[in-house]
Amino acid sequence: MTYGVIRRYISVLTPWLFRRVILDEAQLIKNENSKLTQAVKRLQAAHRLALTGTPIENHFDDLFSIFDFINPGLLRRSDFQICEDEKMRLQLKKIRPLILRRRKKDVLKNLPEKREETLSLPLAPEQARIYSQIQSYYVEQLQGTNSEEEFNEHRLFFLEGLLRLRQVCCHPRILYKPDDMPGSLDSCKMQYFLPDLKKNLRASTSKILVFSQFVTFLKIIRRELEDENVPFAYLDGQVQDRQEIIDEFQTRSSVRVFRLGLRVGGLGLNLTAANLCYLMDPWWNPAVESQATDRMHRIGQTKEVRVVRLITRGTVEEKMMELQRLKSSYAEFVSDTEADFLKNLTREDFADLMRM
Repeated sequence: MTYGVIRRYISVLTPWLFRRVILDEAQLIKNENSKLTQAVKRLQAAHRLALTGTPIENHFDDLFSIFDFINPGLLRRSDFQICEDEKMRLQLKKIRPLILRRRKKDVLKNLPEKREETLSLPLAPEQARIYSQIQSYYVEQLQGTNSEEEFNEHRLFFLEGLLRLRQVCCHPRILYKPDDMPGSLDSCKMQYFLPDLKKNLRASTSKILVFSQFVTFLKIIRRELEDENVPFAYLDGQVQDRQEIIDEFQTRSSVRVFRLGLRVGGLGLNLTAANLCYLMDPWWNPAVESQATDRMHRIGQTKEVRVVRLITRGTVEEKMMELQRLKSSYAEFVSDTEADFLKNLTREDFADLMRM
């Protein structure tokens, strides 16, 4: 049954003693205060299992709610409210006996190969000018902070700066309308993506996924696809007829492109009709990207899968990936998470991210 059914009919389900309750996508109960989590924990069962590909999505203490479902009272919340790397490693060592990890390469040996490539693209001229303008402003403001404490007081302001730089790397039109800025508001990613997409559509019958975390960027891509008369499907967090759209993409030969929000497209979907994927912008957490691309690289896939990741050269996109690898604190268990990662960035980290 779905999580929605459990939440809606928990009063009917509570009296039953189930032999076992198995949660798929168990990260959905990470918030212990949500009505969904509270309903799920009211289920009575002799045995409980939690299945998830991303046990940590936002914070290390996401794990507590999952383990509290599996074995209520065994662990304390305070055990998970930690930030120091060494304490995290020690806590992971404690809970490792409760975890059975299965990697896809170990259990799906006949799955076709997944090839990944990262393309580093130079910014388009006007795109580079806008990027430099925004970058200079935030670097100047950062230099005006004289201590880590003063920086922390304005952390949200500098996080907004990182966001603006990342958006310009995708397309200046995310921030500016054509009438707002002189010159051509071009994007190096669109300059590469559209010709390559059309080439792949002509060369084979492959179906293609296009992921971005920015809804505005997906809308820009939609307009370009419409101008090129390319049929497509679309899914983000606001779309209601989710399964109908997925079925259309999976079964209709004329619909060969699927635009998806990175987070909604990475959860519980089967998109094995596709075998080519464009990741239009990087995410702080590579696990989110992997979960998204695994929508097509899973049981039922019969073709080799190709993932193309687009990164802008010499920008925050390159630097955030470098810093993410350096600061990944518990990568053996799960990749570093966006909220924890950003929370732990220092003034020096921000200076490095914003510097060309």
